[in-house]
Amino acid sequence: MRDLGVCKLEAFQERFLGRELRALVLRERARRGAIRGLTGNYIEVEVSGDDSLMNRFVNVRIEGPGEAGRWKANRATGGGGGLMRAVVQRIACATVEVDGRVVARSDGGLLVFVGVRRG
Repeated sequence: MRDLGVCKLEAFQERFLGRELRALVLRERARRGAIRGLTGNYIEVEVSGDDSLMNRFVNVRIEGPGEAGRWKANRATGGGGGLMRAVVQRIACATVEVDGRVVARSDGGLLVFVGVRRG
């Protein structure tokens, strides 16, 4: 059963090779001096950097298996993924104007503001 668990974990982690993920950099270093981090998928990574990265989120690119079950990662320079934020607000009424003309109207419900940016 343990071997099966290890096999399934490796298969899960390998799906992220080459992908950019957001990781929380922990306040500890690995033996080789790299900073340890944890992605939102609970993949442990080692990334090079100074202490100013500790206790912060950084984007990393998963490069390959490392030591002690952790994965080697490099800081991502952007361009790979984007960022999206959405705000949902209950409204009594709303209008959308383009060039001074009303192009949409709502008499109540939910209004969703969406912002998207690259990298």
